[in-house]
Amino acid sequence: MTEHDEQAHLFGLAKQMEQYVPEMGLLYAIPNEIRTSNKWATIRMKEEGLKAGVLDVCLPVARRGYHGFYIEMKWGKNYLTENQRAWAVALVEQGYRVDVHYNGDDAFKALCDYLGEKVRFIW
Repeated sequence: MTEHDEQAHLFGLAKQMEQYVPEMGLLYAIPNEIRTSNKWATIRMKEEGLKAGVLDVCLPVARRGYHGFYIEMKWGKNYLTENQRAWAVALVEQGYRVDVHYNGDDAFKALCDYLGEKVRFIW
């Protein structure tokens, strides 16, 4: 499986859980790794706010003393880039939970833990 596959798996699990926990429907991906050979498309995306290092996934739901939850998905021997580390530190300083996960199941379990007892019971 690739990082894409693991992240897609995470979103599939979250989609299944939405009927029980509507907050899962607020989970979204941040398409910060879009690559294009079109110079003008790249310029346009940067004008629209594309920033290097922004983490992959966000759940904008306040729980457990946090404002929300960001997840960076990695695969294999990959690790956070310098820009991603800077974003992670800044987000933690602003009151967000930040996790790094290497598979969709672990990321989903972390989301369930973050959302609390109701979700852990269902899962």
